[in-house]
Amino acid sequence: MDGYRTMPSASTKGAATCVATPPGRMDSASVKIRALRQLGFTVLLQRGDCGLLAPGIGIRLSVDAIDACNLSRHWEFSRIRALLFERCPVTLTLCDVSAQNGRQLERLLRHLHRASSAPCIDRRQLGVALPDSGFPLPAYLLMSRIWLGNGPRYVILEDNNRKTAADRAAQRALFSTLYQQRLRQRTLEATYGLALRSRCALLPDETGTSISAPLALVGPPDSAWLPLKLNLCRYCDSRGRLHEAELHDALRSGLRIADALFDQLYWPDSRQRSDARENRRIAFLVEGIGDLVVLRRDNPSSIACLRRLDRLLAGIHASLWDESGRLAKKRGLLPALSARNPLLHLPAGAARQNWRDRWQDALAHTAVRHRNLLVLSPYALLPHNGATDPEFTDLLPLLAYADALSFADRPSFAGWCLDEFRAFHLRAAAVLRRRNAASFIATGV
Repeated sequence: MDGYRTMPSASTKGAATCVATPPGRMDSASVKIRALRQLGFTVLLQRGDCGLLAPGIGIRLSVDAIDACNLSRHWEFSRIRALLFERCPVTLTLCDVSAQNGRQLERLLRHLHRASSAPCIDRRQLGVALPDSGFPLPAYLLMSRIWLGNGPRYVILEDNNRKTAADRAAQRALFSTLYQQRLRQRTLEATYGLALRSRCALLPDETGTSISAPLALVGPPDSAWLPLKLNLCRYCDSRGRLHEAELHDALRSGLRIADALFDQLYWPDSRQRSDARENRRIAFLVEGIGDLVVLRRDNPSSIACLRRLDRLLAGIHASLWDESGRLAKKRGLLPALSARNPLLHLPAGAARQNWRDRWQDALAHTAVRHRNLLVLSPYALLPHNGATDPEFTDLLPLLAYADALSFADRPSFAGWCLDEFRAFHLRAAAVLRRRNAASFIATGV
């Protein structure tokens, strides 16, 4: 099949029971994938025993709970083992880790080593993320490599407001480790926690506390995504003049096709299937923003450049969500909206009728078919031609347009000093904290 990454399938003991996708549906999916490719999208899917698999799931585990309860450990590790048998990349976010419970962490990694020991399992598909909680990063890297091999490793930067001298020293040590790892492949990468937004005012924001492959996308645990990538430079000439009408047509057409393709995907995990049914998350990762600046020979630190890109991303965001609203009227509302219906808890009477009218009016103006759409990576703001310049840090406010955040395609940061590298990440995290605070106030969380 054209247009997606294929991987050899293997039927193994312990894998989840499934029903193979009928050939007709596979042919239909192939047509949709080719159509998306012709529009300029890269569709990140793989072929499994049961059909098209959206690769990657993020799972959140409590080190304390897993260490204390044998039943929880058996259930979670059996689930992880079954996913790895399906060739589904799994990224584990380990919470409750501190400098004081290193032995608990090592026991968990040892148990994971046993659970993932099988000839059919590739441990490079098993990633680990650790919140920035004071646990020494070199020890985390060493322990996880010994027990789990060379899968991706992440650290989640949660709170960068360091007030004491000890906190600031710990932060400097953290960024020194990240800086030293920046030129290596499949090594430690920084991510940030953030609120996931939906354009629909009837839906609350969510908290992103896990990471899923292949986009290193920050989202809720067990969330289901159809990931697509689009490079802006495909829609511009050699001088960076963007064909915006063609771009917006491609985004709207791409969403219509991806929405139909979403229903043909196989989700190997029951929690992920539930999220797919309820939230219909499609990740449009827009790349090439920094490359576009280079093509235009623009100054990334100028206000004029930032304003031009701000208008561009605002238009992309609006095109996707306007099309989602049209699809909601044509193909049906996002199922998660049903749970928000106030009529579910009201008895019959005048009050119920009044709320019914208000609810229908709200749906008519704000209903959508998807929970999240536009995904941005801070690395997409940097050019990938080797001319990386710290001045591109001034483009980080554009991340405010993201419904969700990705950390795909990390550059090498060659030529950057430690202070510039640290300032890039701290400023990106600050942009997202301000956006998160505004979002939570707006939704009353």
